[in-house]
Amino acid sequence: MGKKAVVLSGGGARGAYQAGAWKALRELDYQFDIVTGTSVGALNAAMMASGDFERAIALWQEISPEAVLKNSPETSSEEIGIGKWTLEFMEKAIRERSFDQTPLRALIEKNLDLDALYASPVELGIVATKHPSMETVRLYKNEIPKERMIDYLMASSACYPLMRAYKIGEESYI
Repeated sequence: MGKKAVVLSGGGARGAYQAGAWKALRELDYQFDIVTGTSVGALNAAMMASGDFERAIALWQEISPEAVLKNSPETSSEEIGIGKWTLEFMEKAIRERSFDQTPLRALIEKNLDLDALYASPVELGIVATKHPSMETVRLYKNEIPKERMIDYLMASSACYPLMRAYKIGEESYI
């Protein structure tokens, strides 16, 4: 019988949906041999490949905009507004690429068990985009050194133009 695969898309809010779909598929004892994704889908794919469902659910229970992105020091809370993003704030965020992904990296480091991921027989694929060439890059777990995995998940998640391109060595990704 052939291998079973799942492809997970990007788009922030889809991440929680993907975790819920994973829960339902687990309850049906449905297992994947290959998981791939981009942006939030890459993060969920890595969690699925590691096999640690409980940590994935913990991650999604902890997620909030503040847990993923931090505004630059130049952006005041008055510009953001209470509970909403104003047009002026979004214009400034795009102009200055003022979202900082440091909290997202900390969240991934806390919740993704790299040892379990690399010990898992489940194949993992991550899709990212090089900048400025806009070349699509497909990376696979067996090609990524363990100490660089989180970098490539961050590169896949870089949401240009709201964030700066994510650099790994000499390459930039968006």
